[in-house]
Order: sequence, then structure tokens, then C-alpha cells
Amino acid sequence: MHLTFSGRHRSACAVVAMLPLLANAANGQPPEGQIAERYQHAAEVQLSKTHHWMLNSTVVPHWLRGRDQFWYERETPDGHRFTTFDAVTRAKSDAFDHARLAQELTKAYGKPVDPNDLPIAGLRFNADDGSLHFSVGPKNWRFDTKGLAEENDPASKYSVSPDGKLGVFSKDQELWVKEFKSGAETQLTRDGQPFYQYGAGVAALAQPASSPKVVWSPDSSRIFTAQTDDRMVLDAPVVEFAPKGSAPADKPATAAQTENPFRPKLMPYRVAFPGDVNVTTFRLTIIDVKDGHQIPVRYQPIPATRMNDTPMDGNRMWWSSDAKTAYFVDVERGEKVVHVESVNAESGVTRELFSETSETYVELASDVYTPAALRPLYKTNQLVWYSERSGWAHLYLYDLTTGKLVRALTSGDWLVNDILRIDEDRHQMLISLQGRSKDKSPYYREVAQVDLRSGALTVLSASNDDHEVVSAGSLERLVAVITGGDPEGLQGAAPSGHYFVETVKSADKPSHTLLRNSEGKVLATVEDADVTRLPSYWRWPEPLRLLAADGRTEVDGLIFRPADYDPKKKYPIIDYIYGGPQVAHVPRGPGLNDYMAGATYAALGFFAVIIDGRGTTERSRDFHTQSYRKAETASNLDDHIAAIRQLAAKDPAIDLDHVGITGFSGGGYMTASAMLRYPDFFKVGVAGSGNHDQRIFWSTWGERYEGYPAGDYYKDQANSNYAKNLKGKLLLVHGLLDTGVHPSNVFQLEQALIDANRDYDTLLWPRARHEIPSYGLRRCWDYFVQNLAGETPPREFELKTDTDIEREKAEAFSAENKATKEIAVGEAAKKN
Repeated sequence: MHLTFSGRHRSACAVVAMLPLLANAANGQPPEGQIAERYQHAAEVQLSKTHHWMLNSTVVPHWLRGRDQFWYERETPDGHRFTTFDAVTRAKSDAFDHARLAQELTKAYGKPVDPNDLPIAGLRFNADDGSLHFSVGPKNWRFDTKGLAEENDPASKYSVSPDGKLGVFSKDQELWVKEFKSGAETQLTRDGQPFYQYGAGVAALAQPASSPKVVWSPDSSRIFTAQTDDRMVLDAPVVEFAPKGSAPADKPATAAQTENPFRPKLMPYRVAFPGDVNVTTFRLTIIDVKDGHQIPVRYQPIPATRMNDTPMDGNRMWWSSDAKTAYFVDVERGEKVVHVESVNAESGVTRELFSETSETYVELASDVYTPAALRPLYKTNQLVWYSERSGWAHLYLYDLTTGKLVRALTSGDWLVNDILRIDEDRHQMLISLQGRSKDKSPYYREVAQVDLRSGALTVLSASNDDHEVVSAGSLERLVAVITGGDPEGLQGAAPSGHYFVETVKSADKPSHTLLRNSEGKVLATVEDADVTRLPSYWRWPEPLRLLAADGRTEVDGLIFRPADYDPKKKYPIIDYIYGGPQVAHVPRGPGLNDYMAGATYAALGFFAVIIDGRGTTERSRDFHTQSYRKAETASNLDDHIAAIRQLAAKDPAIDLDHVGITGFSGGGYMTASAMLRYPDFFKVGVAGSGNHDQRIFWSTWGERYEGYPAGDYYKDQANSNYAKNLKGKLLLVHGLLDTGVHPSNVFQLEQALIDANRDYDTLLWPRARHEIPSYGLRRCWDYFVQNLAGETPPREFELKTDTDIEREKAEAFSAENKATKEIAVGEAAKKN
């Protein structure tokens, strides 16, 4: 490096200023300013939503009852607008007067509200009177032609009857029913108690239901539900070591606050682990809503399975059209045997209709996090049943009177992803499917129509991209329920059957959302994703099709190249892994969290790769179950290594001597597993909140994928079993309030590393749950930059993410502030 200075003082200052740059150059590091710029770019990626980089990459339709019209949240450069789209006229307009609602909210909260970025959640449209119902922070509101009014009795607390006249709700562990017209409330149950509550979710989820989980009879006279029993489930508490705050100085302390407010607090948490004697169970019952009379189902309590869903919200309970018979699906513990049962609604007597068994586990949907892909046909008393019995996920038609198989509805070396809609009158079923074409990714979906009488299949929508139609069992619907939104109408297919909305996407380009008719003809473009605000350093990732370690099986992936990519240089590579058998991890389109994680590491100067190895879902049965009783092989690290070697053979810029790995939850488990079982290949790992031993994770996960009954064979999957093998740099991170993956997972792995005299690093978040806060994310970046790239990260770089921005917005309206109270007092004074 040649430096030229003029003037002694100026020269001395310049030399001092250039010393860090000279040191970096001598060490082969990029200049300090370049590293800081990379961090700034990575931070901007983490704020991509706030910066409106990718607008309307997907559209989630909410169809209005009785209309061929839907609303959706349309993203704009200024925020978002709630927009309606008329499928008949193709007209698009605001769903309501945003400016007027913003004015009303400004008055109510005493702070400005932007009409282009309304802070509302859980939106529900009342098609009868045109009113809106939503929440802002903890408050519920109604907005109509009369104005804005607070709702103390929000619709989201009720499970509403089919005729719309009644609503069941929970109070003090009991079920009550309200007649909406008169307002009369009647108590239905009287034996509920803590951890034995009617219509409740599983305690291990730590997510109280907004409304009770019940299934209404079609005549609105009865409910089919369960008393969720967590009474004998053992406690695995977490400790709040850094409790927030104490009693304000201007208020008297409560009894609890008279103690030292900084004393650590024990937080009870009931959860069943694999092999526990007692797990969550459900006592099934039918309740007459007139008088609360119960008809107990004469069947043993059924265990919690399928990632701790319930048979009510897991789409495993339904009624016959005449309300004389109820049905349920019992998934045995271990999930190798499933029974379909009928219940006489008068006597509670049950009868097994048919069962299905597996040497591994019975799948009821392509995604275990979503409800079972089962659909009753009410007019013919039949059931569309999902099964992998042929080696591929397909649909079968059963007679619910006899329990006999009528016919297979689909077949072939491809799989059904989901049931989108069934039209009994037309004898048609709309489905999404995968893997039919060998010329594109096996994860890309197509939309097809199936004749229920003959099984004839007609593809309506397909291309070399993924075609996503939101289904009634989608994660979007689950999110709507959790946030108090209205799940009714939340689906891609119009209830009338005349239209469907699909987003066509792939990870390497902007997506677009289309309206099609029932024959698949494109009628209109609902939205083209707007990516005009992407920065100049943005690089679209490249979808990959590679070979697994067996040299035969194709695996898919996605690679992000460094933002400053130069094929003549060498760059470290980071494997961003999940490693759970229940998930296909590679993003099929832009904008999701995993997608932006890859883009973040690319901005920091790394190659980043995401791969779905063998032992994961949404492929053949054989591909999926290769990880059964071998959780450590889910996504198959040998496949990841083989894939990375293939990529390096094609692109010498990938430095195989500097391979890192990171992931969260199941990805945290697999990151540590990689560092301990493949220490000569993976040199640096950051393991986030990993379930490092399935013996201390949910029973509904471990017993499904690792086996039941639990035994000594579980030890092979435990990361602690391989602690002595650690060679590289391993950072373990975990939130101490994590009830998604209990902190004991990280502590037991730490103890094994200590016992093996191995050096490692740990970061614990005292107030974090199943998450990595922005401070922690920045520390993870530092760890890779310093230990994998050999560079010096900027000191204490301040990071803020989209999650932080959303949290700040929510907290701004989470409690009444002083200004709100002053305005309220002033308004009252004016009226008086």
C-alpha cells in the first residue's frame, strides 16, 4: 500500500488513522469500513419489511360470506391497506374508510394514527351489517357508520353456532353459552378445574385459546368437545432470573410486590416428555346447549399427539348431516395406529369404522403443524381420507356407514399436498399436489381437480414455479385464530366454487398472485410483487437440485451468494439448517424469515445455503421416514456435506476449509449435532435454542419421530453423547424463559461438554422465550465474522429488526397512556 502525505502534523494523524487499515491489510482482512458496510447491509435486510423491499409477495384471501368477493391486506410503500377484490367485476378498492378509522383511533388513543398503516389486528368483517371488529393492543373495537366503540364482549371469544344465534365461551374453566339476541348466558359445565378444562388446548403449548375448542352439530343443538386433562402431567418450570420492574413510586405496592421485586421467579410449566407415564389426554363428551346435559363418549381418553394439537382444532372431530352421529379420529400414543370411530349422539356408544397402522407413524397431512387433511362428505356420509399407505400421500374414499373403502381417489408416484375445497353437488374436489413432473422441483405445487366418482384428475394450474393456494388447514388460518381473527373464509378457493386465488412464485424472482376460474383460466392479476425498492447490493438466490450422499436421490436447496461476490475470490459458506423430520425447510418463494436469514449472511460476505436432505417431509414415504428412530439424521448431514462439495466443485469461490452451520430450534439441535459428529467438515457453529435431546422435548414429537415406548435407543440422537468430538468453535444460545424448547436442553449439553473438557461458548437471554432477540442475532453475526471469516466485527453494532419495529408499534397501544387519560378527562369535562 502506497501512502502520500503533505505536512508533518497531517502525516502523523493520517498514519495513526490508517493503522487499523494497515493491520487489516496485513492480516488479509477487508478494510474496517467495508466490514461496517456489510453489517449495515445485513441490518437493512433484517428491516426488509419495514423498508418495503418486497411488497405483496403473497396474498391471503378472506372471502366474504355469500359473495364472490374477498379482502386482503395489501402492502404499500407507506404501510398497508385493507383491500377488497371483486372476483366478478375484477374491481379493487379499499375495504373501508381508512382515513375516518384513523381519525377515530387518534381520538381514542391520544396519539396520531396513520391511515396507511393502521395498527389493527384480528380483523373481522360482519357481512350482515358492514361493521368491522378488530383489536388494537389489548383492546377490542367495533367500527361502523356510527363511529368507533370499544367492545367488552368481542366476537373472537365465542365459538359460534352454525345458525349464528349462539356462542359458546369459557369462564373459570367452565363452558357457557350465550344467546346473542337476548344476551342470556347459561352455564353448561360445572366440573371444570385448572388443568382439566373443557375445550382447552394442551398446557405444554402455553397458548390459551381465544375461544373454546368445540365442534357444533349442524342443527346448533349440541357441541362435541373434550375435557383436556393435564392434571397428572409433570411440571418442568423455568426461572425468570431478571424480572421486570417493581411497583411504581406513586402507587401502593401489592402484597406480592412488598417482597423484593428483583427476586427470581419460578414459572410453572407442565409438559410431558417421551416415556412419561402421564401425558395430556382428552375426555370426549357431547353437550346439549339447552341445559348442559352431557352424553359422555364411551371411549377411553385419547392422548395428545400431532405436535400437541387437539382433536377439535386438529380436524379430527365432526358430525353427520342429521346430527345423530358424531365422529372422531383417535391417534394412539406413538402415532403408529389410528382409529376412526363413530359415536351415537344419544347414548355415547362408539363403533370402530376402520383403522390404519404403520411401522413408523401414520401421517394425516403433509404438514403436522396443520389440521388433518380429512374431509367428510355430508350428503353421502363418506369420508375423504389422507394416507401414505402406497408409499406416497394420496386420498381415499371411505363409507362412514360401513367403514369400508370405496375407492382410491388419487394414485401415482407423486403426492397430494392438501385438499383445497370439495363441492359435493358437482362431485368435484380441488387439491394441491407435488412431484408429478420430474422436470421441476418436487416441492413445487400444482392445482388440480379430482372427480369424486371416478378419480379422474385434471390439472388446472401448473408451471415451472410453485403454485400456492391458501387452504383451510394452512398456517395462515392458524395464525388468524391465535390472533383473534376470523378463520371463516380464509382460503384461496372461493366458497362458491367459481374461483380460486393462487400465488405463483419461486425463490429467484418476484411472485405474482392470480385469480382463476374453476376451469383454471386466468381472469385477472390480483397483485404483482413490487421489488422496486430492493437495494443495489441485492442478489437473488439460486434454486438448487443436487444429489444426496447416496449418489442417487435428488435433494433441493437454495444458495445465496455474497453481496460482493467475485468468482476469483474465496468466501466462507454457512449452512442454514433446520433438521427436523416434520419440515421442508427450503423456501419456495421470497420474503419469508428463512429466506431473509440466507440473504443476511450473504450481505455479511458469506455464501449461505439451505438444503432439504433425506429424512424430511413433502417427498415420498421412504424419503421422509429415513430419519425414523434416528432423529440425528433428519435432513441428513451427509446430504448437506455432499451438496456443499458439489457446489464447491462448480464454484471454486466456495472455501471448503471454512464451512459454518447455524439454525434455530430443530436447526439448533442439528447445528450442534453437525459440530459434534462431523467436526472435520464444520468449523464454526451457532446453535439457537436447540432440542439437543428428544428425551427432554415434547412427548408428541419424540414419541412420533424417535419412537414409543422410549428406551435406551434414544441415546444415539442426544448431542451430549458426542460432546467429546468437538474441535471447532461452537456457540450455544438459548432463552431462559423458553417453553418451546426447555432450557434444560442447553444446560445438559453444556455439562457434557464440561465433562469432556471441551471449550465452547454460550449466550443466554434471561428474558427471552423461544426466540433470538436482536442483540443475540448481532452476537451470532459477530461469532461467524470473527471465527469463520477471520475478521474483526464492528464493536457493539446496534441492530434493530422488523420484529422490533412491530413490537414497538404494538407496545405503543398496549396500555392507556397519560395523554389518553387526559383527553378522556377533557372530553368528559366538555360534556358536563
